[in-house]
Amino acid sequence: MFDEINNKASFQFKYLYKKFIVCSYFFITLFWATSAYSQQLETEPSRKHKPYSTYEHKLFAAFTYNFIKHVQWGNESEFTEFHIGFIGNDNPLFIVMKDQIGSGKLKIREKPIFLERVEFNQFNPNKFQIIFISNSHVNSVGVIAAKTRQTNTMVISVDSENKHELMINLFTKDKKIKFEFNRTNLVFESLDFGEEMLKLGGIELNVEEIYKGVEHHLNKMKEELSFNENKLAQLNIDLENKLIELNNRKKVVDSLNFTIANQQHWLIITVFILAVFCILIFTILRVNKARLKTNVSLEEALENLEKISLTDQLTGLKNRRFLSQNIVSDIALINRQYQSLNSTTNRDNPDVSDLTFFLIDLDHFKLVNDNYGHTAGDAVLIQIKTILEQVFRETDYLVRWGGEEFLVIARFINRDNTSELAERLRQTVETHDFDIGEGKVLKKTCSIGFAHYPFLQHDIPALNWERVLDVADHCLYAAKKSNRNAWVGLNSTDSCKADDLFARVTDQTELLVQSKELQMFTSISEIENVIW
Repeated sequence: MFDEINNKASFQFKYLYKKFIVCSYFFITLFWATSAYSQQLETEPSRKHKPYSTYEHKLFAAFTYNFIKHVQWGNESEFTEFHIGFIGNDNPLFIVMKDQIGSGKLKIREKPIFLERVEFNQFNPNKFQIIFISNSHVNSVGVIAAKTRQTNTMVISVDSENKHELMINLFTKDKKIKFEFNRTNLVFESLDFGEEMLKLGGIELNVEEIYKGVEHHLNKMKEELSFNENKLAQLNIDLENKLIELNNRKKVVDSLNFTIANQQHWLIITVFILAVFCILIFTILRVNKARLKTNVSLEEALENLEKISLTDQLTGLKNRRFLSQNIVSDIALINRQYQSLNSTTNRDNPDVSDLTFFLIDLDHFKLVNDNYGHTAGDAVLIQIKTILEQVFRETDYLVRWGGEEFLVIARFINRDNTSELAERLRQTVETHDFDIGEGKVLKKTCSIGFAHYPFLQHDIPALNWERVLDVADHCLYAAKKSNRNAWVGLNSTDSCKADDLFARVTDQTELLVQSKELQMFTSISEIENVIW
């Protein structure tokens, strides 16, 4: 009797073990399917009409600016301004684009850019060089493309899925802004894109290959699902047979069955909890990884945008915005050094240094543009950067001040060496061969004016750095009036008075030099020939 009971208990245990294996297989299959579905959702970004952030709006504006920059219109000689027609209800995007590129302040090829809102079914396509369609009206790409056909109009859309009608389309993929363009439509509208446009990116889609790949993937999943269903059906049949056999022996092993059933219940709950926990951990890790990658991309993009905003686009030199952000700390350091020096009786401190402002203007630069064209003029301006880098240090501020005028701030130098720097710069420009292309070389000269900060060493607040820059400008015009291809600089003496100093320096320069309140330095051989 006991042997029979032991045999029945052994059979019951084997049956429960097989049942545990079946449940484990079910939950592992569930975990695999959930992970695959989560991964599919992450790798297939939505192209629906979703809202974008202000940062993404700024990137749309930056992309639009670069598209205009790298595309040549066939009729570009017939218009003097770039007009962008904005179609859509995305008011935040319109405001950002208006502020970033569409207010008329930015120019491409000497043509200002203007942005205005238009209705998609009421605009005149001959008025606009660019039509921008936000994702609220992306379904109208085909209608708008038909209306602008053969009008030399470039159409930029957001989240468009109309591959045949689009020209340039912006969208998000892998949490990054990307774009695609239809070369055929661009060429048909006489829009010429160069190598720089191709470097920006662009994708071509093969719908047939994509469809075949998806169809193959679906068939494979159907086969796997059918196999699993057949296997589960067979397992169900086996399970039913075992249940029939178990019912025949149920009276003998009632108490044992109750205990095993409770253990099975808790085991299933434990396996289920573990499966859910694993899925949650897996999902959290993937989300954190994607978020970290997105943050790195955003930081790189912001760093590039900041660098662009502080740099002159033509020459690669710094611009006025860079100067206003960085000179404040230099001025504060100079002021502390001189305040410490003026509070002691010893004025000969070698650690105290100055800021010297050099204003440089190319002589007769307009003749280059008039005789050889603006491309030649741009080539001359670009080569000025190389000359400035030869003469000055990496730590000095090299700024394009405007047009053919440049500003150099020699930082923390001894003002006694200023004349040597000015002469070296004048000679370097004079001897440089300016290559303007097509085998042509020009010779150019420059005029230089300079002044130091602090202008009045014993009374620092007498002139702020902006006024010192005006004094350098005053010296520059003296050099141009007197001789050109020359430099002129002013420095105060200990006897110079702070009262109404700027007006006296600019209006009574000769008198202050004669009274020895000012020292004048110049490359002009006869000082009396300097014209103020």
